[in-house]
Amino acid sequence: MLTIKQQLLEAIDRAPIADLESTLTFLENRLALPQPDRNYPARAVSILKQLVQANACATIEDPIAWQKEIRIDRPLPGRDD
Repeated sequence: MLTIKQQLLEAIDRAPIADLESTLTFLENRLALPQPDRNYPARAVSILKQLVQANACATIEDPIAWQKEIRIDRPLPGRDD
C-alpha cells in the first residue's frame, strides 16, 4: 500500500501544473485557517447571561412574529416557489 506522500508524488508526476497550483493554494489556505476557540461555549453562555441581565429582548412583544419579520430565507434548490 502506498503512503500518502508516495501517492502525492505520483499524482504530481501526472497532474497538469494548473491543477497542482490550485491544490497547493487550497492546502495553504486550509493550513492558514484559525483554530477553533476552545473557550467558545463558555463565552457564548457568558454573553447570553449578559443579554438576560440587560433585558435585551424586552421590546420584542411577539418573538415568533419578530423572527419571521427579520428572517431572510434563500430559495431552496430545485424548488420554484
